[in-house]
Amino acid sequence: MSATQTAPALLDPMLRDTVSAASRPGRRVIAQPVRVSLSIADDLAGLADEWQAFEQEADCTVFQAFAWQSAWMKYVAPHQMVTPAIVIGRDPAGALLFILPLAVEKQALCRSLIWLSTDLSDYNAPLLAKDFADRVGSENFPSIWRDILAILRRDARFSPDAVILEKMPEAVGAQPNPFMALSVIECPNGAHLTRLFGT
Repeated sequence: MSATQTAPALLDPMLRDTVSAASRPGRRVIAQPVRVSLSIADDLAGLADEWQAFEQEADCTVFQAFAWQSAWMKYVAPHQMVTPAIVIGRDPAGALLFILPLAVEKQALCRSLIWLSTDLSDYNAPLLAKDFADRVGSENFPSIWRDILAILRRDARFSPDAVILEKMPEAVGAQPNPFMALSVIECPNGAHLTRLFGT
């Protein structure tokens, strides 16, 4: 299934508190952001070559690497009620802007949109093109996110009742995490960072 960003904006109760990052101090507004074409995939194997090539140059963590995600799908997913909902964002020329490794988890009373492999991943984040912040910008992400939710809800395989995206870092590589432009709450668990140099 594929769709483009022309999906109508959705008034979603889960997004009612969404704040544009453009209104936050220190964030610049991109006047003419690049148009984003969206598609959803549920088959990791079909994305293997493109995903692995993209992760070599993208900003991401090791937990978004194809090797990690595919190993989780092979060994853990069969024991859970999870359907991958990988969101691919491209520019008008077809170049990748981001990959969101998401999934829909079926529980007793609801279907939740989560990060794929969230149970075993320390950090959940998108894979972002190195120039994502310059071409799209976090401040424009809330409208893209509304389009993503609209596309997911049009397909019975992916339509969630709730969105639960946990363990997200503030930055992905050298870029702000665009999910921080949504209404988020601080995680009670701290994360410590040590930079290693040399060999």
